Amino acid sequence: MKASQDLIAFVADLQNDARIAAQTAEYSHGVGFLDNSKFAGLMAGCRLLITKLGPFGKVWDEMLQPPEGRLLSDLEKIKGVLDTISDALQKGRLSTFEELVGAEVLGDLLEHAEVLIAAKYNLAAAIILRAVLEERLRKLCASNNCTPTNSRPTIESFKQSLYSAQIIDKISVKDVDWMAGVGNAAAHNLPEYKDEDVPQLFQRVTAFLVRFSVA
Repeated sequence: MKASQDLIAFVADLQNDARIAAQTAEYSHGVGFLDNSKFAGLMAGCRLLITKLGPFGKVWDEMLQPPEGRLLSDLEKIKGVLDTISDALQKGRLSTFEELVGAEVLGDLLEHAEVLIAAKYNLAAAIILRAVLEERLRKLCASNNCTPTNSRPTIESFKQSLYSAQIIDKISVKDVDWMAGVGNAAAHNLPEYKDEDVPQLFQRVTAFLVRFSVA
């Protein structure tokens, strides 16, 4: 996919809209709440972006679903995803769908997650790491002819298929469970999410990619 300048500019506009929305935050008991119209407009733009990206939007589709609330913490996650998409488009990393889920691009996403962690954007980093894990599990299933039969497979179904095919062992199953748990808590803003888990998540996802490489 050769990104058009119009698409790159559209993402830049969304990034600017996210910055504007952040400025509307009002705090109550230490929690930041965004202006409803600004946040709703941003989310509408994000859904349009997924449509414009076509099959390449699949990686980010779930991460850019409108959240239930209008919390500043939700916006930080969205900003991280938009930054990743912008970087991928500007550097021409969406050449083919296979490339999107390949080792090179996953490495780029890992690098971006590491930068986010260093900048204390742990929530956004955890969302990206969850996507990296899911894509590696998907690719492992495909390369080992054990892709789940359900229409919308999840990390859980990929994991079960790989375990049934004896590609991963019980220790790896537990590792995937922990990584997915941290990523899901971040993606859905669950109470059990902890910023301090994210650096370890980065290390464990990286180790998993090295151990379970794909051709």
